Amino acid sequence: SDLALQAIGFLVGGIEKYRIKDQEELANLLNRTTDLKADVVRLVVQVLLEPNSINKRFGSVPRIGKLVEFDWKLTVAMESSECENLSIPYITLILHIENTKGKIDLHCMDLTIDEFYKFKGEIYQAIHMMTSS
Repeated sequence: SDLALQAIGFLVGGIEKYRIKDQEELANLLNRTTDLKADVVRLVVQVLLEPNSINKRFGSVPRIGKLVEFDWKLTVAMESSECENLSIPYITLILHIENTKGKIDLHCMDLTIDEFYKFKGEIYQAIHMMTSS
């Protein structure tokens, strides 16, 4: 999935950088510079350059809401019914998401320190791909 995200970011960045607006121009470029099959090239061109193409092809895209607040806390699990001495630190992320009806829903995630650093890296990678061109 990381490679797919990088590929999409590369395509979108290239379209912006070279100001490609024409579907035929993008298709020719993809055919010359990639090993993508013709039907994949058509789909990529359609999704990236045709307004509302995703809605036309797949129906309406579900809205997942908007992140309105983000809280976190560091906790140490001291013991459990399975183990007397855990001493494992973990981070709890609390996401406040405004749903499509305006209601705020809370979503919590407990992550080990290693999982948190991996998650943080993925967020930075997504931000970089969205902001670079």
